[in-house]
Amino acid sequence: MLKAYKENPLAWGDDYNLPYSGNSIPDLIDEVKWGMDYLLKL
Repeated sequence: MLKAYKENPLAWGDDYNLPYSGNSIPDLIDEVKWGMDYLLKL
C-alpha cells in the first residue's frame, strides 16, 4: 500500500468517508497507521 502511495500520492485523497476522513492526512496513510498500531498491540 505504501508503495502505491509513493508512486502516485495525488491519487489518494482524504475523502473516502472513513471515520477519520478530513484530517488532512490521506486515508491510505491513516489505514496503514491503524494497521500498524493494531499489530503493535498484539
